[in-house]
Amino acid sequence: MDEPELDSFKQIIDGLTHDLRREQLEQRGTLALLAARITGVIYQDAVAHGVPHALAQEMAGDFWSGEMGRPPCVMPEGDDGVLHE
Repeated sequence: MDEPELDSFKQIIDGLTHDLRREQLEQRGTLALLAARITGVIYQDAVAHGVPHALAQEMAGDFWSGEMGRPPCVMPEGDDGVLHE
């Protein structure tokens, strides 16, 4: 390929790369919003069905951590999850 053909090819590839990255970012954002909504529903439903606040938070947090690809947070026995100053 000569120089003008290489430039045209590079422009096409750059455009496709940009479009793919944009689509991937939009998909990640949509999935993050959906995970946040489901996390809230897990908490609200658990509390509504008599699960203690701290346990409901932990359940929702475990789901969130799993969706975000992080290991779940383990709270020490007796920790209510509230910061006391």
